[in-house]
Amino acid sequence: MFLSVIVIARDGDWTPSNGIIYATFLGCVLCHGVLASIMSKIMGKLQTVFVVMNFLLIAATIIALPIGARNRRNEGHYVFTQTENLTTWPRGWAFMLSWLSPIWVTATINPELESVTGSNFGQPMAQIYYDAIGKNGTMGLMSLLFIVQFLMGISILVAASRQTWAFSRDGALPFSSFFRPISQRFGYIPFRAIWGCVLLAAILGLLSLIAPAAAQALFSLAVAGNNLAWATPILARVVWGQRKFKPGPFYTGDRFSVPVAWTAIIFLAFGIILSMFPVEGPNPTPQSMNYTVVINVFVWGGALTFYFLNARAWFTGPKITIATDDLTEEQQVAIREEGLDVKSVTREELHIKNDEEDTRKR
Repeated sequence: MFLSVIVIARDGDWTPSNGIIYATFLGCVLCHGVLASIMSKIMGKLQTVFVVMNFLLIAATIIALPIGARNRRNEGHYVFTQTENLTTWPRGWAFMLSWLSPIWVTATINPELESVTGSNFGQPMAQIYYDAIGKNGTMGLMSLLFIVQFLMGISILVAASRQTWAFSRDGALPFSSFFRPISQRFGYIPFRAIWGCVLLAAILGLLSLIAPAAAQALFSLAVAGNNLAWATPILARVVWGQRKFKPGPFYTGDRFSVPVAWTAIIFLAFGIILSMFPVEGPNPTPQSMNYTVVINVFVWGGALTFYFLNARAWFTGPKITIATDDLTEEQQVAIREEGLDVKSVTREELHIKNDEEDTRKR
């Protein structure tokens, strides 16, 4: 998005090379790592700011596009009944693939869709803005979009680092003993996990230097990975854990809870399959192939192989790292019913133990 602003400013007369794209990406990731490391004390409040800015961007888009395109808005027939298939897939499957789009702007989009998808700006969204509100308005909204995406990157890194630390705590990742320590110097954060995620992102970003198809695989990989992460606990609950399930504050009841869960599982599984398909058609070339399926099979297959060959001999579930004096009696009973080994540790003892482990690791 940042590079798109530069392209728009130059009226589409400049095209960034793959090297420039990767350098920009790497600069953003390094900035994310620095900010996530030094701003831990206010990160919770910043998350609220990030959410508000996302809503501001959505509101600005919803308001600006119809106003800017008021003299050429598409009719209701075009918006709700007309379909355009720019792929070689059958029309029905092309419609399914259209659900991968993050936002619907059909009311203001140029009906000549080739001019949008093949925009000189490198981003169809930038072309949609440009057609509706002109150069200056486009630069303003695209700048806001870049800022919002940058802030979202910080949120994603913070979340990913905490998940990485949790998996390392349980010994479920390679080099778990290295990523497990918590840094006191930077405010009790998983400092090593943060920069481990930064390094992994920098390595994955190298795919953008290979070909557009490799870069596109990264976006599809995020969809498939998230869907799998969301579907797995839902599936585990309805298949193996229904008797152990304890409803939370929002519960649809015994009658609707399981059907809603299966609906979510089916939809998420469909999304995983959908994200694996080549976008352009059923006979992809090496350049247009969607390599998400290759990357996912390697990652998921490797994880399953590691579990069945090694981890299942010692992995018994997540380790409890909370002080038992913070638990209610009901929570302690639930933990014992799960067969988890929780030693009686007070809050002060837990802090002392963490301090000793952190000092030893350093």
